[in-house]
Amino acid sequence: MLISSLLREDPRLQACLVDDAAHLTVGSQGRAVAKVQMALLALDWLRIDQGEIRSQTYGSSTAAAVLSFKSKRGIINYNYQRTADNIVGKMTIAALDKEMAVWEKASRRLDICSCCPPGDLVSPHPSDTRFFASEVSSSTLSNVGGGTKPKQFNKTLHIYCSMSRKTEREGGFNFQPQIDFANARLKNFGMQIAVDFSSATSPDIIEFVDSIVLEDDVAIARQACENKHSGSPGVLRVMACHRGINAPPGQTFRGVTVGGVVFKTFIILNSNLTISTTPKDNNVLIHEMIHASHAKIEIHDPGLDSVFTQYVRTQSNESQPARTILNENRALELSNGYFAT
Repeated sequence: MLISSLLREDPRLQACLVDDAAHLTVGSQGRAVAKVQMALLALDWLRIDQGEIRSQTYGSSTAAAVLSFKSKRGIINYNYQRTADNIVGKMTIAALDKEMAVWEKASRRLDICSCCPPGDLVSPHPSDTRFFASEVSSSTLSNVGGGTKPKQFNKTLHIYCSMSRKTEREGGFNFQPQIDFANARLKNFGMQIAVDFSSATSPDIIEFVDSIVLEDDVAIARQACENKHSGSPGVLRVMACHRGINAPPGQTFRGVTVGGVVFKTFIILNSNLTISTTPKDNNVLIHEMIHASHAKIEIHDPGLDSVFTQYVRTQSNESQPARTILNENRALELSNGYFAT
């Protein structure tokens, strides 16, 4: 039986472990293929064509990645072959699952910037990561306190908190630490977060039972959130959903459409990363709220102290930048967000 978080809940992959007829080969399609692709990206940083990833198709680049994975590990059934093939069968899915389980338990953080456009699955290789530099001097990031009282915007920022059924089954999600962190900085500018229609400690549960892997999953989860509570165009929706450990801790989505309806900008927090992170990671919500206050992708602040500093890649035993300061320009942007009153 498969044990890794990424692979274990897919019935086709479970079947692949015991049934030759369930093997994945060139031409296969669906979520099982997508999860194998994610495992290959995470474990070996192998390149897979974006078209195959978006269509969840076992094409030539996926086959090449599988062959590379198997050749590197000597996964060969010597009963009938002498070299590795490009098929995901019993031995291959077992090897992928075993390595993914170890990788997940090691809590290797691959924090990719939340501002990657929807549908862009970024390779975990450091050379492929998108880092942005701001033209704004780091001297403009002034810490609150030390004399001059900051400008008071006197605004309330409205959010609606929900979590997926899968997240609820895996222990739930408490938004309160994220909100407390944000409010401690917003109060200096006369602002606060208000949770509408739900509770930070007991968020609404949306009927989305799987992990978010690709763009279609985002739309399905957002529609499930709409089904739970419809309307409220002046409220920013924040959903805690299970994602892979190579997905970002938070991500802002714009222009997501379901049935011809374009949803307002919303946020997904990765419950697989943020549910048990350290206090300094509680800045994910306010970071994404700044993104959500913009109509387009916004360049991050320079330096290491701003809450809107680029997420960085670290191993679990490495320290994260503090990212604790909300500067006045970012507070102004939040006060002008569609969710501010």
